[in-house]
Amino acid sequence: MDSSLVQYALNRDWNIEDKESALETVESLKLEGHRAKCRECMEELEEMGMLEYGEEEFVQKLQESGIEENLFRYVIAYYLYQNGQDENYIAAWNLCRVNQLYTDFYICEYMTYEEAMNASLENSKNLQQMYSSWEEMMDSYMMGYQFWQSDPAVTEDSLTLKRYGYYETLRAMDDGPYTLDWDMELKKSW
Repeated sequence: MDSSLVQYALNRDWNIEDKESALETVESLKLEGHRAKCRECMEELEEMGMLEYGEEEFVQKLQESGIEENLFRYVIAYYLYQNGQDENYIAAWNLCRVNQLYTDFYICEYMTYEEAMNASLENSKNLQQMYSSWEEMMDSYMMGYQFWQSDPAVTEDSLTLKRYGYYETLRAMDDGPYTLDWDMELKKSW
């Protein structure tokens, strides 16, 4: 892979231009990421007294609220709250992206191979401790992705539904990544 293209994408999409900004970005994702925005949505809904409404009344009040930008993020925040979850439920979305970023950082020489692999191992162990299965982690990931996209996931062109379809394809493979035991010991092999 051409490192200049990866560097361009990191700078364009993440404002990452060197090792320092790269590490700051992953630390931010590990600590907060989109969980902070989800918490803000929950807090706004709480301030408006909307978290205690039933679903039908919630939808009506949300439509009357004047909220227009990223409207579906508020629906997801409401859904999480109603299901006894907080913003941390969507952490897998950010943490899975952290591992992808470590790969990009290696390609761009912001990290050595060993640094990137060690960081990915640590992050993967954290994911393994946070979730009990591939399915639980992927539910969190998909909910986080859907939150990020503010995607109602009800139309054929839904990016969330397309991404979920890719996951289903990988999950159905006889030798796919999701056939690995979730509880396998993650250890250094490099």
